[in-house]
Order: sequence, then C-alpha cells, then structure tokens
Amino acid sequence: MSSKRSSVLAVNFSAATTSSPSDGNLGTCNEPSPSEFEELLQCMICFESFNDPKILNCAHTFCAKCLDDYHATYATQKRAVSGNIPCPTCRELTPWPENGVEGLRRDFKIYQIEELLKNMSVLSQSNSGQSLNVCNYCNALDKKVQAKNYCFNCEKSYCTPCMGKHSKNQLFNNHKVISLPTKNSSDFPCKYHPNEIIKYFCKSCDTVACTLCLLDQHNNHNAIEIKQMINEQLSDINFLMAGVNEKKDELMKELEILEPITKNCSKSIDEAEKLIRSRSETIIREVKNKEIVMLKTLDNIKNSKLKHLEKEIDRIKFNLNKLKGIESMMKNSTMTPSKSLRTYDLLIQRMRTILDVDSQLDVNNLSQNSIFVKFKPGSEEFNFGNLDEKRFSNTAQQSQLNQTPASYPELRSRSKTQPNLELNDPKYLKPCLKRSISKDENRAKLNFEILVHGSKSGELNKPLWVASLLEYKFVVSDGGNKRLQIFDQLGKSVNVILAKSLEPLGIAVTMKNNIITADTDQKRIQVFSPDGKSISKWGLGKFFNPCGVAVCPNGSIIVSDVGDNSVSVYKNENTCVFRLGISAQPELQFKEPFYVASGQNNEIIVSDSKNHCVKIFDSGGQFVAKIGSEGSKDGEFKSPRGVCTSVEGYIIVADQENNRVTMLTREGSFVKHLLTSADGIKSPQGVCLTRKKKLAVTEFDPPKYSTLKVFDVTI
Repeated sequence: MSSKRSSVLAVNFSAATTSSPSDGNLGTCNEPSPSEFEELLQCMICFESFNDPKILNCAHTFCAKCLDDYHATYATQKRAVSGNIPCPTCRELTPWPENGVEGLRRDFKIYQIEELLKNMSVLSQSNSGQSLNVCNYCNALDKKVQAKNYCFNCEKSYCTPCMGKHSKNQLFNNHKVISLPTKNSSDFPCKYHPNEIIKYFCKSCDTVACTLCLLDQHNNHNAIEIKQMINEQLSDINFLMAGVNEKKDELMKELEILEPITKNCSKSIDEAEKLIRSRSETIIREVKNKEIVMLKTLDNIKNSKLKHLEKEIDRIKFNLNKLKGIESMMKNSTMTPSKSLRTYDLLIQRMRTILDVDSQLDVNNLSQNSIFVKFKPGSEEFNFGNLDEKRFSNTAQQSQLNQTPASYPELRSRSKTQPNLELNDPKYLKPCLKRSISKDENRAKLNFEILVHGSKSGELNKPLWVASLLEYKFVVSDGGNKRLQIFDQLGKSVNVILAKSLEPLGIAVTMKNNIITADTDQKRIQVFSPDGKSISKWGLGKFFNPCGVAVCPNGSIIVSDVGDNSVSVYKNENTCVFRLGISAQPELQFKEPFYVASGQNNEIIVSDSKNHCVKIFDSGGQFVAKIGSEGSKDGEFKSPRGVCTSVEGYIIVADQENNRVTMLTREGSFVKHLLTSADGIKSPQGVCLTRKKKLAVTEFDPPKYSTLKVFDVTI
C-alpha cells in the first residue's frame, strides 16, 4: 500500500480512537470521509471496486481480470517490453509471471482496508447515535431498545436478549459478531480479537493491531502506538500547513498585483472599442457626405454644360432643314418668264434670310461648355487607423512585480512583459493616408472572420478546434460556451449543438458527415449528426483527458489523451488497435499532444506541443519522422497546435507562439508560411483545409480574444 493511503488511514483512525480535547489540535483535524477511502479501493482501469486485487512492483493495485486484459492487449499489439507489463498508472515495468496474472501477488491489504472501513462505518454510526444504537428486531416491533452487539453477516444490531436468540440459532453459528461501544466511547475493537481494543499501528504491514495481534501475526514487526503515530503525522501536517499558508499569501499578493493590471487593460480595450466604433461612424458619415456633394456637382454639370450643347445642336439642325427646303424647291420648280419674276423675289428673300443667320459657333463659349467628365478614384486609400500598444509604465506596480517570489520566475517574467494598452488616448487611433498593398499574387485572401467574443449565436468563447463539413460549412468547438457551433461559407451561424454536460475539445468529421468530438468533461467520445442529434457515446473509462480526434481514410479514429500523454487508434468504438506515447524511448513520447491528424495513407500525425515538434507514425504505429524543433526560424515551432493535411499531401501546422500557419511536405521539409502576423494571425489554434483551398483558423488568446477566420490560400 502506498504511503499516501497509510497516512490518510491513520489520520482518519484518530477520530475513532481519540475524542478528548486534551489531545492537542487533534479535534480540529478534518477527517476524510468513507467516500474518500472508497476512491482508494477502486481499480484505475475499470473504476469499479477491486475484484481479486493484484499488486505490481510499483505498489499500484488493479483487478486481476483488468490486468490480464491489459497485458493481452499489449501482447496483441507486440508493443510491450518482452516479459514485462507496464503499469497503467506510472508505466513502471513489472515481470509478467509464466502462469499469467495468477502469478502476481494478491494485495491482502485491500481486504484489510475494506474490512476496517466496514467496522469503522458501523462504529461511526453507533457513536453518532444513529440507527445502530437501536435493536433492529425490537425496532420492528415498535420497541426502542439499545443495541449491544452488531452482526456483520446479518448487518443487524441486537440488544442482549435478541443476541441470545441469535446465538442459539445454529444457522448463525459462524456469523461474525462484535460488541458495540457505548455512546461517546473511543474504544475500537479488533476485528480478529473482538474483545481487544486496537491500540497500535504496524508500520511493516501498514495496518492497525491490538495487543494480541502484536503477539501473533505482527510479532517483531515495526509497530508504534496509534496516538504516537497520529502525533507524528499531525506534526508533519502542521509543518506542511505552514508552507501552504505561506504559499497562499504569495498567491494573494500576486493576485493583488495582477487584478488592477487586468482591470486597466480591459478598460483600455473597452474605450478603444468605443473609439473604433465612433471612428467608423465618422468615416461612413464623411463618405456619405462626399457622395452627396459629388453627385450634386455632377448634376450641375449636366444642367449647365450639357443642356447648352444640346441647344446649339437643335439650332444648327433647324437652319440645316431650311437650306434643304430651298434646295428642294430649286430642283422641283420649272422656270418660265411669267414664273421667274414671281419666284425670284421669294427665293432671294429666303436665301438671304438663311445666309444672314450667324452659323459660326462661339469658340469661347464652346470651350467653356465642351467638357468630358470622368470619375477618377483616389489613388491613395484611406486607412481606418492603427492600434498601438504601449508598455506598462506604472513604476510603483512595476516594482511590486519585481518582488514576485522567486518560486514563480515564470509568472514574474510574464508580468514584466505584459503590455498595458492605453488605447483610450486618441493619438493611438491615428489615421494613415497611405496603405501599402502587397503585389504577391499568392498572398492569402480573407473570406470572412468571426471576431465577437461572447455566448450568443454567432459569437465564440475559446474556439480551439475547427473542422469542415460537406456543403462547405465549418463546425467549431466552442469550448468556453460548452457547445459546437456550425457556420456557413459566408460566416453565418446556422446551427448550435448543445448536450448535457458536454465540454467539447477536439472535433473531426466522419465519412458519413457526422461530427465526432472529445468530451473532456465526461472523459469520453461523442458523435452527433450535423443537425445536432446524438448518435453515440463511447470510451467511458478508457481515457484520462481526451483532447484531439481525427478520422483516417480507412475509418479508424485517432484520439489524443493529454491526461497520460498518449495517442490511441481505434478500429471501432470498442477496439483499440494500438497506443502511442508509452514507449521508454524519449523520441517516441509526447508532452501535451493536443492535436492529431491523418494522412492520405492513414498515417498518424501528432502535434507534440511541449516538445515543439510534429511526429509522424505509419498506419501500423511505427515511428516515421520527427519534424521541427523549438525556435522561430523556418521549419521550427513554438508550441505547435492544430494540424491538418491537404489533398496534395502537404502538412499544415498552426504555430501558436510564432503567430503563423506553416506548410510542410509529407517528408517534413519546409515549404512556406501560409499565414503570418502580417495577415492578422494571433495565437492560432485549430486549422482545417477544404478541397476548395479555404483554410479555416481558430484563434484564442485569453481572456477575450476568440476568432474564426477563413482564407483563400494557394497550395
């Protein structure tokens, strides 16, 4: 039995053996409840009470059948070290006996603890004045008689007369009976010698004992009086409590420092948001006013210049028609001496009338009215404005941050570099007259983005995973809101999937277009249809903290578990084909494998976050390659997160702390950065790529930066 169990057992036993205030601060010690002991009596494989408990060399105990099945799984996978079995809890190797699980030592201490718990439960109820102080037989006859004995087989309390009847019945000859202590008694009878009181604790066997036990099965063992052991343990507890209180004071001090900084940062963000909205309204209003002025000017041009030109055209056409009429008259008339005298004067008069008309255009007037109107868009685009960050400058609080306890260097380092955004000052929202536009045709183009942090439909909170459905929809693991949310290709929320106690992390889409998610709250896998209908739930008891999921082309399901830093491949809901990350070789181990993906040939691709690399295994679980190391150069990573593949076989990785999304060949060679901070990428988390080359990226930067962005990219 572990030292943790023995210490807890001794502290709990103190309440059953002592009740006097004279025992120091013993009476103020919080006693573990029986339910806490029962947790120690559960197999960590099946999470049920032990059935034939077997103990390994590392002192961890499991059910015999659970260990046998566990070893059989390893033998089938041919991944276990020859002749050994790794502990499911700590991975320490234990030689596997030739006769199988029966050859492992039986953990008799489990039986002793169970029996002791039963005794303690009975006596605890008796001392608390509960139903055990009443004879059950008499109570059935509506008589209240104090019980003097308790039978463990019958699980009944008896008074002295009823106990006499019990003893005379031959069927009850082998029943185990103890005498109940009187109320407020601190004596605790030995289960092997009911007439003896437990006074000692055997350190060799890690159990309590009476005087006769010390002379019998615990003879010459290392034993001390229970009160002495309790005093020793209380001394240790009090010493640790002093450290706990000191640590508590340190944390409270850090909290006092960080809370006002966070408050000021949040206030500056809110004020900056107001200024941004005001700036937007002002620009829109100015653009509308400019539109009205320009259209009015254009209308004036139309009314003045264009109408004058049209009037000149009408005048010229009128005179031209007169000339054509005279020409026609001359062609059709027959000149005789009598007619010529009559028509001569008329023709001459008409011709002179027309010739006297001024047919020349006014050149000056024409130059003023003959214009060509063209709208020329401005060559310089007006930028909305910039957000500038200003570092924290309060010297008093900066001095406090420097006094952060040395035991928290990481926190102190973060505090020194935490910027204090003073965006409420208008000078940090200055307009820019010129904006450089990249001429790179391969640059990613933003389709849409969801920027609102919140809990309403269309808003996000901690969106760590994203996957693509058919019809080019995107499903997002909206972890902070404990739901799945589906967006169409225009960024509109079209469905929200909620389920009882659902806390989704990793998500993937099956061949049937169903959504599979890792439910970290229930420690299992759940499957939903796109309309939110629950299809199946499985894996309960198989995971510590399931995180990432992926679906292989052959239908297998990959599940990463950050609880024990492993990755499992399931053929179906009940069959685990093999498990990665439990090898003794460091290069085959993981540290926080949050995200997983599958290649075209059913390869397993693992984003090994804290090892700052990506690891690839073939479809049989054999190690293929390790890609990258910690750094910011091309091909290097800092806490890589989401990973996916393209139809061409490229591997796409969200490089969180480098604020970029990187593309690699299937062999691991660096190709290019698909997205960087220049594209507005900040702390990328999940990634997925559709067949139409739309790259979806989720971003999360606590406390309130939660986004979904979809880009058109060139692969």
